[in-house]
Amino acid sequence: MIKKIKNKIKLIAIDLDGTLLRSDNSISSKNKKILNIIKENILVILTSARPPWSIAKIQKVLKMEHYPFIAYNGALVVDINNNILYDRKIQDLAKVLGAISPIITKYNLDIAIYTKDEWYVNKLSDNIFSEKKLTESPSPKYIKNFDKIYNLKAYKILLITNEESLTERLKNKIEKVFQEIGLTNSIKIYQSKSKYIEITDFLATKGIALRHIMNKFRIDRNNTMAIGDSYVDLTMKNYVGIFVTLNNAPEDLKKMADFVTKSNDEDGVYYAIKSVI
Repeated sequence: MIKKIKNKIKLIAIDLDGTLLRSDNSISSKNKKILNIIKENILVILTSARPPWSIAKIQKVLKMEHYPFIAYNGALVVDINNNILYDRKIQDLAKVLGAISPIITKYNLDIAIYTKDEWYVNKLSDNIFSEKKLTESPSPKYIKNFDKIYNLKAYKILLITNEESLTERLKNKIEKVFQEIGLTNSIKIYQSKSKYIEITDFLATKGIALRHIMNKFRIDRNNTMAIGDSYVDLTMKNYVGIFVTLNNAPEDLKKMADFVTKSNDEDGVYYAIKSVI
């Protein structure tokens, strides 16, 4: 597979957290170097659960502002001029928020609701400030009542628990509520971190978003590669020629990859790209 595709790569999709970014949220000199070498001849697409303003800052550091990117794990694709190339907004936001509101209140959860250019929170907690710092986000807008934002064009809802042991149980509880009110086929819910539960449109995946970019630039899957460390990155596997995961990825995900590179703290992206150019 690697030999057959070598020197024909035209697009590489790269996840951020746990992949391009090291554990301290920085980008290694080796990763910067390899991206600087390829960026004029290969379309480099950054993909992340992060909001667009956070990804744009990383693009600026890499001097890759001229490329589109995938935000909110596939719910939004924007170009160099901040124009929307593809999006999947959460359908019936009022119904979704109404369903999870009792759970948020009962378990004192933090909630962040993301649009294209802003984010809204129910409280200014330590969890929210940590997320703000991690993603280098502007200050969120505080909302006291959900009914004031029912008409928002929201792409992602983030719930943050206060105890790691609660997260999976609450995710299952929310899934059950969604099933009871008929939202299962329109809403996707998943645990992204030990205390994070994320909600997006059912068809908001990195794979589908990447396919739209490939179609726009007329790039065949045999000339593409994707690099990631989590299950949301696995959605790109069916759309690319090579799917690479990192040594810090879950063991079962490694088994599904075409090959495994070094960890995100060991310049895994550098070595993955170097093997195909």
